Amino acid sequence: MTKICYPCYGRGKFTSLESLFKYVAEDEMRYISPYSLINIVQRNIPYRDHLRSYGIDSLVERLYKEAPQLKDKPMMIQLLSEWAEDEPIADYDIQYLHVNDKITILGHTFNGLREISLSAELWGCDYGRGVDCTRVTPPFCNEKVHVADIYKGYSSFDCTDVGDHRAYHNYIFRDHPISEKDVERVMHTPHGFNFCMMHEHICEDQLPILYYSGSGKYMVLASKKSE
Repeated sequence: MTKICYPCYGRGKFTSLESLFKYVAEDEMRYISPYSLINIVQRNIPYRDHLRSYGIDSLVERLYKEAPQLKDKPMMIQLLSEWAEDEPIADYDIQYLHVNDKITILGHTFNGLREISLSAELWGCDYGRGVDCTRVTPPFCNEKVHVADIYKGYSSFDCTDVGDHRAYHNYIFRDHPISEKDVERVMHTPHGFNFCMMHEHICEDQLPILYYSGSGKYMVLASKKSE
């Protein structure tokens, strides 16, 4: 069985796809969207690799073996198949990670999201018509890996959103001090819903990129296969 990660009702790491569906079924209040299987495949390296190498029919056969419950969820399989036809898997990795996971990037191991955030030497705030960059002295720094935090604040719709200072974050990493031009280049990476840059259309020279939605215990890392 394939160990997977998928944020779901306070839990994210599962021993298998089957165990995820069992976890959802334990409580009638838990619900998993028909689109969830797309995210599971796209953001778990073993499934990405399988789809890239062997195609959707072979992947579906594997998924049925690992999670027999999928035979009762034809919509999930249909949506996954349609997505796979339209969205070829890129030659890099995308994976869910817990915010406390240790992550090795460009040869340096960060002790979770907090250390990455506190290592940012450049903050880039997207305000809708451009990015305002601010250079800072980070509490954590090293000469090997340089970090920039490109973020966008949550949208405010009414008075209940006043005081909500959360933001969507895309962290970039370089082996040299990060310039505003580096930020400008990475901003050419498509980003839509929730300011997220995690998809199959990232220029590989912009990798790695780490995305955090501003809440929850899981984040997403896109990185070259060699990293």
